[in-house]
Amino acid sequence: MRVFISHATADRDLANELVDLVRLGIGVPHDDIFYSSREGDIGNGSFFVPKILAALAEADLVIALLSRDYSKSEFCLAEAGAAQMRSLAHLSEFH
Repeated sequence: MRVFISHATADRDLANELVDLVRLGIGVPHDDIFYSSREGDIGNGSFFVPKILAALAEADLVIALLSRDYSKSEFCLAEAGAAQMRSLAHLSEFH
């Protein structure tokens, strides 16, 4: 199972805790969890949007870590919207 965790940069510490919960509580391997705060997931100076979109497209589960900072971030809201549209597209495949 591939998991995408959408979070605000300000919530990095909480995102790390959530990753630990997903890894240890559900048993998802660390390499199957994408979150932009993990060191090495997005290299310095790299254009990160394609990497994030690819990880979002590959995810079996998307978790949005909602917070005040999340709601203030246009990029976070775009991730949540993309995840929702992806979910709606999958639903329409069954109709």
